[in-house]
Amino acid sequence: MNKKEFINAIKYDEMQIAKIFEKLNLCLKTGRTIFTDQFYSPNVWAVIEKMNLNCDMKSYGIFEESERRIIVFQNSYEENHYIDYPIKMIKITNNSKFRELKHQDYLGALMSLGMKREKFGDLLVDGNFCYIAVFDEIIEYLENNLTQIGKNPCKIEIIEESEDKILTYKYEEDVIQVNSLRLDNIISQLINTSRSNSEKLLKNGTVLVDYIEVNQKSNEIKLPSTISIRGYGKYRIEEIIGQTKKGKEKIKIKKFI
Repeated sequence: MNKKEFINAIKYDEMQIAKIFEKLNLCLKTGRTIFTDQFYSPNVWAVIEKMNLNCDMKSYGIFEESERRIIVFQNSYEENHYIDYPIKMIKITNNSKFRELKHQDYLGALMSLGMKREKFGDLLVDGNFCYIAVFDEIIEYLENNLTQIGKNPCKIEIIEESEDKILTYKYEEDVIQVNSLRLDNIISQLINTSRSNSEKLLKNGTVLVDYIEVNQKSNEIKLPSTISIRGYGKYRIEEIIGQTKKGKEKIKIKKFI
């Protein structure tokens, strides 16, 4: 596969995909294991996993079912071969007993330190703890600079591999009813809003489908898909499970907690 074919196969920023292609070529030329230097969403790594490459490719984000992952290229990958990944899991502990922190609080705190979103992966919040996959290169900086979130004092520690097995995503399952799989219909039902407000959200660039910004209300959603609505949350639109007596589609969804 040449560079042009590789870039055209992935609907993402061309410069970023070109960088991934360079990593692939470096692996092929040197025979070494090569890692990307940032995390990617499924619309990138899931596409590359299906490609017929001249080397082995693996995506990794620490957590089971990770959405954001780094990409690894190897010439001779063996299933049980040890890979020294350049990422680790950190745990942030909220030491305040008075205010609970949410996903957006932790994410906002990281971004306020000037962190690029591509340098850390998924964030899983469990009570007073937030588990995050991050590149090794930024851990020391976080330890020295992320001492509080808002007015809440916090503590950062590195989690050993044996501890990460217990971490899984938490969802709230639900069923929505829609007239069609048009994006504006689905948004309206997901956040219990009007179709006109759904259109405004789309026009404002606040809706992402499989991590790509979508503005057209008439877009048909393919199942399964992940829809992120800034300010409202992230949802996995899974499958049609039946129809109502009035002919509406009944769709199973999961909301990320």
